[in-house]
Amino acid sequence: MPISTQFTSILSKDWEINFTQCTPNGFLKYTDLCNLIQLTAAAHSELGGISFSDMQEFNQAWVLSRMRVEIKELPKWKDVITINTWINSLENSRSVRAIEVVLNGNKIIGSETFWVVFNTKTRRPEDLKLPISHFELFPERKATFISFSKINIIESLDTINEKEVVLSDLDIVNHVNNVKYL
Repeated sequence: MPISTQFTSILSKDWEINFTQCTPNGFLKYTDLCNLIQLTAAAHSELGGISFSDMQEFNQAWVLSRMRVEIKELPKWKDVITINTWINSLENSRSVRAIEVVLNGNKIIGSETFWVVFNTKTRRPEDLKLPISHFELFPERKATFISFSKINIIESLDTINEKEVVLSDLDIVNHVNNVKYL
């Protein structure tokens, strides 16, 4: 799909929180927050010509690898939030995207996400095959106080439970969406 005439390097998208996205206390579920973050990133990639459909011409897709979310306050049922997103870095097979969630003019959530270009046939990372020069990058504009990092796992752990991946855990590229396990 060509680059949309609506494309800008920073996207702002409004979302109304509905009751299916809330816990019994009326606040947005963490998993639904992360899904809204992913949906906003997807909307930005669609406008910018690097969406799932665009990338499938080359058997490629974006895969979310890491996410850091810093929450000051959660929105609740019927709140209308604005999610702003922009790209900090985009090179070869990797991209770091920043996201801010704003409620009534106040930033309440910041997120930093790490995405990898994934070949859907070879199941391996590879360089993005679509043009990206129209994206302005904002490496200094951070959405979180601390950048994402790998979780340090202690070598000796006790297994308390095992989980078998089921169909509902998989996304459109047959990849386990980690938000399901949040």
